[in-house]
Amino acid sequence: FKADLVVRITADDPLKDPDIIDEIVGLLQSSDSIDYVSNTLKPSYPEGLDIEAFRFRALAKANAEALLDSEREHVTPFIWKNSKKFNLHNVEMSPDLSAWRWTVDKPEDLDFIKSLLHLAGDDIFLDYRALIEIVKRNLFLIDINSNTGRNEGYISSVSAEKING
Repeated sequence: FKADLVVRITADDPLKDPDIIDEIVGLLQSSDSIDYVSNTLKPSYPEGLDIEAFRFRALAKANAEALLDSEREHVTPFIWKNSKKFNLHNVEMSPDLSAWRWTVDKPEDLDFIKSLLHLAGDDIFLDYRALIEIVKRNLFLIDINSNTGRNEGYISSVSAEKING
């Protein structure tokens, strides 16, 4: 397809928001010197609203140079771990809600999503701001899946490399 830009959207995050995607892609498009933009370098969004956008040339460089299995499995670590090789930008929100978990890796994550969408009712096209307000009014939701740390899969991959390594 000869794409210049790549947007990484993972399938375990059912609440991705087009406004966040547009903001991150827009920042990447604003300058050809920017290689990578995300809201994950310094997390402030709920996990599950993570978006990464990068230039294909950065992905090609990562593919050629990445040696660690974790850098290859998780696609972008080689890029964001090498700020001297790549021009990186982060998008943040306020307040910081990075402790909230809106991804689906475990059964309790699915319970959270189902409960949140039940409270949203018939309006299944609510944006992330409206969903945040629902959670703020129903703080019990946070406890449903709060026992899992952020980026647990990536951390597990890195730990396995250290043990095997």
